[in-house]
Amino acid sequence: MCLVHSARETTEDVDALFEPQAAFMFHAIEVGMKYGWPPGWLNEEIRAFMDESAPKDLFITLPGLQVFSVVPEYLLAMKIKASRAGTSDLDDAEFLMRKLGLSTEDEVKQRLSAFLDFDMLGPGPRFAFREMAKRLAGSSV
Repeated sequence: MCLVHSARETTEDVDALFEPQAAFMFHAIEVGMKYGWPPGWLNEEIRAFMDESAPKDLFITLPGLQVFSVVPEYLLAMKIKASRAGTSDLDDAEFLMRKLGLSTEDEVKQRLSAFLDFDMLGPGPRFAFREMAKRLAGSSV
């Protein structure tokens, strides 16, 4: 959200999938120690929630490294599905809805139908989504 979408200035960690895992983590730990970053600054827990075949866009290519990001619609679906209290999930979701020009519940449902079954959302995420959609409908996108 910070790097690819400039949604906010800071983050507690970087969510990423990477290959080869062992070698990448070894170097990530070295980088974290060098800069005084906390253990876990590079967070691979996203692997449990993300379909690795999710549509992606190439963000940047560097020597020996390509960085991809899931498309904004997929990221929005993940944020709505998670809707974790005490995190930036809801602010991030609202930011993505604005970025995608979505201002109504129906528009979001239609645009995300390939990634999220809204009928399967739990009560917390469903309530949070409806509240975000109401706020956006009351403001200009």
